[in-house]
Amino acid sequence: MNISHLKSQGRERGMTMIEVLVSIAVFAFGMLGVAGLMVLGIKSSYSSQQRSFATQLAYDIMDRTRANNVGANAGNYNQAASSSSAAAYTTQKTACVGATASATGCIAADMAQNDLYEWEASVKKVLGNSAAGIICLDSSGQPGTYNGTTITPQCDGLGATYSVKIYWLDERGQSQTATPTYQAFVTRFLP
Repeated sequence: MNISHLKSQGRERGMTMIEVLVSIAVFAFGMLGVAGLMVLGIKSSYSSQQRSFATQLAYDIMDRTRANNVGANAGNYNQAASSSSAAAYTTQKTACVGATASATGCIAADMAQNDLYEWEASVKKVLGNSAAGIICLDSSGQPGTYNGTTITPQCDGLGATYSVKIYWLDERGQSQTATPTYQAFVTRFLP
């Protein structure tokens, strides 16, 4: 056998080992990129799920308002005060639980208050205890702001159009170093 032939085989094996190590390193960086994309996808999926829940909750209170047309026309659903402090959002009318607006002992105003109480409980259950929602007469459709305790709803109280404003904390959709900000969902409707 030729010695030069044996030397070239040794080099080929050494080059193959370096190529394998380089390819493993490139593969590892690629897997880190895929993991980063998966984390971003999960965050985005969670954020869109929260927005979907907010949409469903808005339709819930819109349907309740339309079902109690007398209460809606009387302005009983116009509750722009912070949901954490307004009696309409924190006091249940037991005579109206499971009833219709024509039930004995449950007038339209009581039904509206009970609807707001049950709806606010649903908002907190679905979007988290720090979430809040309001419904108010509003011709502007401005989202307002919420800081976790106080809603500044920017409801002008004009017209016959109601605005439903829902606020929640989207922890997964924000970077960990950022100051948490509340997301807002606003929709408008005529009862």
